Amino acid sequence: MKKFYFDSSEDFEKFFSKRTKDYTDLIVEQIEKSMLENKKHAFICQIVFSTEKTAFEISIPAPEFVAALESCLDFYHDNENADEAIECWKLLECAKVY
Repeated sequence: MKKFYFDSSEDFEKFFSKRTKDYTDLIVEQIEKSMLENKKHAFICQIVFSTEKTAFEISIPAPEFVAALESCLDFYHDNENADEAIECWKLLECAKVY
C-alpha cells in the first residue's frame, strides 16, 4: 500500500484538491488487485501527518468499485489517456458483476 506524507492539513487539502493521473492510476490498480484477490475493500493508500502518530487508511468498499471506476474512466477520457481508458473500461465491466 502506498503512503503519502504531509506536514499539515493544508498540504493534504492541496494534494487532494485536484485529480492527478498518478492517484487515478493507483485507484484503478488497487481495485483490480482487490478484485483479483476477491476482497471486500480496495485499500488505496495510507495518509501520514508528520505531527501525528496515527496513519489513516483510504479504502473503497466493493459496492463502490463501479462508481470509483466510472470516475477514473471520466478522468482518463478528459485527459485523453486512451490506453488507460480502455483498461479501466474493461475493469469497470468486470466490477459491474463483482
